[in-house]
Amino acid sequence: MFTPERLFSVRLTVLAGSDLTALLAQTLPDMVFDLAVPAALTRMVQQALAAGAHVLSENPMANSLKEARGFLDAIAQASRLHAVIRNRRFLPGIRRVKALLGAGASGHLTAVHIDFFIGAHFGGLRDQMQRVLLLDMAIHTCNAVRFVSGCQSGGVYCHKSNPAGSRYAHGASADALFDIARGVTMTYRGSWYALVASTAWEAQWRLIGSMGTILWDGNEGVGGHLVAGDDGFFRPLTPLVVPPLTDPLIQGHSRVIADFLNAVETGQPALTDGRDKIHSLAMVFAAIASAEAGQRLPVTTGVPHA
Repeated sequence: MFTPERLFSVRLTVLAGSDLTALLAQTLPDMVFDLAVPAALTRMVQQALAAGAHVLSENPMANSLKEARGFLDAIAQASRLHAVIRNRRFLPGIRRVKALLGAGASGHLTAVHIDFFIGAHFGGLRDQMQRVLLLDMAIHTCNAVRFVSGCQSGGVYCHKSNPAGSRYAHGASADALFDIARGVTMTYRGSWYALVASTAWEAQWRLIGSMGTILWDGNEGVGGHLVAGDDGFFRPLTPLVVPPLTDPLIQGHSRVIADFLNAVETGQPALTDGRDKIHSLAMVFAAIASAEAGQRLPVTTGVPHA
């Protein structure tokens, strides 16, 4: 099994060039880590798969659902693995929330409310990126919701805007209402131009269940309360007990890479497999389309049984 320690003990020989096809032919790699900018990602992934390599690529998975479906076709034809860097699935907070939901700690999940407000200014490609908040940041949140809840989204209504004074060219703010399976509602409120009172990078979460509420501050703070009786105008409450993680959790990109290498070694899908990622991407592109159309739209990948 690959661990970050085993991973970083590997010695690498580095070659450089401007012709990826030629480099692939020269090196014949077993796998490719694609760190290209979004505009170049599709071509890079397709070239690597065509050369017979497994591919781990950066977010976003693709610039459109059509591109993402093309990835899945290319992956199937090449009999290779494709996964996406998304280390949120290896965060302690997300794992603890997922464990609480899985154990039914707050009863039946009915709603997830997520706030993301950070006044970041990256510069570079993000300044001119279309739909910058939804495509560059909300994709992580959509993926995290699917991971912790185990549910897919069926539809979305979204409004996006670019606040006055924004240093971004397009879409630095958005509000979305998703319908999730099993009767769950998800709201997402976000802005890249909220200059004070920032949330955590993983946002602030309120997960409402039939018997209580789980609160996650996006960092290490997980808590909440459970209903402790039926009397009174407000029901009596008791603090939610949040157990520690039972297994040690390695975080960061090193864990994503190690998980991908284990998938290549064992043939089992990586936790960040592209065939799963497309469902998160579908939520984002449905939200974008809803905002542009001004109406609720279904969330669909267009890939049967993906």
